Amino acid sequence: MRDADVRSGVRHIAGILVVGALVLGGCGGSDGPTDPAPGPDPSFSVSLAPSSLSLDQGSQGQVTLSVSRSGGFMGPVAVAVEGLPAGVSAGSNLSVPGGASSLSITLTAAEDAAPGSASVTLRGTSGQLPAQTASLSLTINEVVAPAPDFTLSLDPASLSIERGQSGEVSVSVSRSGGFEGAVTLSTAGLPDGVSATFDPEELSGGVSTLTLSAGGSAATGTVSVAVSGNSPEVGTREASLSLAITAPDPPPGGGSIAWLFCGVGASPPFVAFQDGDGPWTRLQGSGNTFTFDLTASRGGVAWVEDLGFGTNLEVFLGTVEELRFFGRDRCDDEPGEGFSVSGSVTGMELTQQARITLGSSATQVIPMVGLNYTLSNVQPGTQDLVATLSSISSSGDGSFALELEKILLRRDLNPTPGSTLAPLDFGGSEAFAPIDVDVSIQNLNGQQAVTNSLLFTRNGTTAFLLAGGQGSTSPNQTVQGIPLAQAVSGDLQAVMVLAFPGDPSQEDLARGVFAYGAPESSLTVALGPDLADPSVQALPPAGDGTARIGATYPIQSAYDRNWALNMSQSGGSGSFRNVAIQLSAAYRGSSTGQAELEIPDLSDVQGWNAAWGLETGRTTEWTFSATGGDPVMDPLGPGVRIRFGNREGEITP
Repeated sequence: MRDADVRSGVRHIAGILVVGALVLGGCGGSDGPTDPAPGPDPSFSVSLAPSSLSLDQGSQGQVTLSVSRSGGFMGPVAVAVEGLPAGVSAGSNLSVPGGASSLSITLTAAEDAAPGSASVTLRGTSGQLPAQTASLSLTINEVVAPAPDFTLSLDPASLSIERGQSGEVSVSVSRSGGFEGAVTLSTAGLPDGVSATFDPEELSGGVSTLTLSAGGSAATGTVSVAVSGNSPEVGTREASLSLAITAPDPPPGGGSIAWLFCGVGASPPFVAFQDGDGPWTRLQGSGNTFTFDLTASRGGVAWVEDLGFGTNLEVFLGTVEELRFFGRDRCDDEPGEGFSVSGSVTGMELTQQARITLGSSATQVIPMVGLNYTLSNVQPGTQDLVATLSSISSSGDGSFALELEKILLRRDLNPTPGSTLAPLDFGGSEAFAPIDVDVSIQNLNGQQAVTNSLLFTRNGTTAFLLAGGQGSTSPNQTVQGIPLAQAVSGDLQAVMVLAFPGDPSQEDLARGVFAYGAPESSLTVALGPDLADPSVQALPPAGDGTARIGATYPIQSAYDRNWALNMSQSGGSGSFRNVAIQLSAAYRGSSTGQAELEIPDLSDVQGWNAAWGLETGRTTEWTFSATGGDPVMDPLGPGVRIRFGNREGEITP
């Protein structure tokens, strides 16, 4: 969920009042009217920008002829272009319309245009008025045929292989400049335990098949492999392959469980697990993967993230199935280091803004800042681009609102690092208008509701179509979506409804629901009740003196799936410290009664550092969250509803 706060300027137009003076006759003079002084004769002048232009053979360039009018002249001005070199044209019947002030002229140099410099005269004429001229210094550059060269392309450009398995990539050679020689293929940067073979290794035409084989003990993780082609005539050219080596899924039952760490927490300084209700045991990982076994049907994982400005301790308590699922799923939400691509936007006004999303990367374009954009941390592989155009309006109370006007959707992109995407033209045929999607909110009970519209595309892009504004108490609201004609199988529209009381004394309370449906379908969502107050209390400190906090929550049927307690210490002179605990109903073995969450005592675990825990005597802000509805491990699809509720508070342990 990414919101934009955009300001618009207000332009003021000042009027000019011209007051004429009444001229009275002098003493002894004539009493009759005085003849007015004659005005200037109609005329015009012309100027050119730029005054010099350089064109390559086979290219185009533009100049602007400006007309300055005087003496009330408003007629059209015919324009003739004289002195063009052979092979250069400027169009025909050029004219500045009556009342207009400029004309854009396109000069086209043919591929065989005569190279060299020329002085070109642009002559403007209108009736009997004297002709006016402007000079252009024009240079035509000779284009030399390209040298022999070639490039490599890979299909696919990213590959994932399990240990003990193999995968194939097609390697193609694109030749230019008359190059016809053989290209010898090789690889560099393979992980330990991975081998590569080419068939054929020397490519004179067609396609070579690259086979990558991962041994049973191959190093896991994602690396960039350089696929090289060498020719004595040209040299070496490379293409990059994103290669992911994964461990196979653990067998069913109480077998090996793997937890992967990516992004900010890619190298956690501390990881431990708990088998059932047994003691916590520290884990040693292999790269970013930590594996362990459970004899019980449930257990827990605790890990520390070094944030640079502080630390974050997380504890997850779940069943064997949940530990397997969330251990594998972690890196899907935290993509690895990617690359950047750039592009530009056209068809926008100053009072509009655009949002561009490609896979997990997103950015905004504001015309007053510029129409170019860069998407960072783009992941390799096929993905969809979603661009939205919204207008910005202000109200009398100083607030701003966004209205979605256009959507532009490009499917199946697979950009390369540093590449430039084709311009996004919101005024062209590629853009289309959104459709209204009706959202019926049950159990709103007079509270404020903010709705957010999202699009999940077939290739894994999640894009905000429009975030909600100030909120409304109406149970019938409208969001925007894509027309069915623009959707493909696998697309999913979603709405997040967030409800909160209008009473400022209840700002610590919020509830909401995620609702998923097929494109161009209305949605009905049912909010759960206000979250019941959890009892948050300080517990006896751990053995190393760090603070321990616990929460007891009377389970409500609307929020009977998962519960979480997040605690932060950010004020005062100490460093930032955060502790988060998650507990599932399956771990408890029941979705009724009371859910109890508490910070575990990790002081006896090898390698634990007290600096990772909360401090006693320090103000701690807490947030208690609960979810209900459909299981979060189930695939998302039309009809899925996930409810949530939050409460906030403070405690000093």
